[in-house]
Amino acid sequence: DEPSLLTIDRFNDDVCNQTKKALKEVIEAQVSKLIIDLKDNRGGLVEQVVCVAGLFLDKKKIVELKYFKNKQPK
Repeated sequence: DEPSLLTIDRFNDDVCNQTKKALKEVIEAQVSKLIIDLKDNRGGLVEQVVCVAGLFLDKKKIVELKYFKNKQPK
């Protein structure tokens, strides 16, 4: 059984929806192994990272943002 490959090169504003669609296809194809390739990922929107991570992880706190000296990180 060959694994499916999911490459995420950027966490843009639609990556979570795209990932959900890809996972649906993987499930329908009855693939039992999935490789998530993030090696060339250039970052993106924190909300999308949290959404994608939530598709694979338990529904606990996934990300915690801390601000220093009452300022948002740059």
